[in-house]
Amino acid sequence: MNSKYRLNYFNAKGSGEVIRWIFAYAGVEYEDNRLDPVTEWPAVKHRAPYGKLPFLEVDGKVLGESYAIQRFLAKRFGLAGSSAWEEAEVDALADYIAEVKRKQPNWVAAAVFVQEDELGKGPANHASREDSLREDYLRESVSVLKRLENMLQNNSKKFYFVGEKPSWADFVVTRFLDGLLQFDQAVLNRYPLLSAHRQHIRNLHGINHWLQKRPDTVY
Repeated sequence: MNSKYRLNYFNAKGSGEVIRWIFAYAGVEYEDNRLDPVTEWPAVKHRAPYGKLPFLEVDGKVLGESYAIQRFLAKRFGLAGSSAWEEAEVDALADYIAEVKRKQPNWVAAAVFVQEDELGKGPANHASREDSLREDYLRESVSVLKRLENMLQNNSKKFYFVGEKPSWADFVVTRFLDGLLQFDQAVLNRYPLLSAHRQHIRNLHGINHWLQKRPDTVY
């Protein structure tokens, strides 16, 4: 009997997007339930295990935390590595990217800029703060990009970070790179393997179709 999946998240890419990529690549149907943060989310918040989105419903059970959901689905759909060691390497890479993202600012900071403007600090302050944020973000990312480029160089296949087939960590890295490119479209120019890897993952069957049909959202 096939399981029924329902992903609950906002109408955004954010922490729900890698989950959607896993479903897309695996060719598994699911309900992509996009909640309005004002009119819908408050009414279902009590159902979220940790009081936040995303959360996944599977055959009457509920699972919270985006990385836990990704790991669960990756194991079900063959995206977690081909051995216990590969699975550990995949987890390590995904956890590394999560740590990097926690240390760096992201597009959520835009809400702070808007709020500052509304308080009367003006668009000039907005622009200077945003430029500073972008520069810090890209500068701190250089060491991360070098490390990722070297990891691909050390994999003889060079298409994937671990083993000879895609893993959910490849999706996590690609989404991270997508975020950097929103700040600077030239950020990958010095990293040919990373740039090729990103394009390869985005062109995988299922994911390429999802990218063409997904809702157009800012974040």
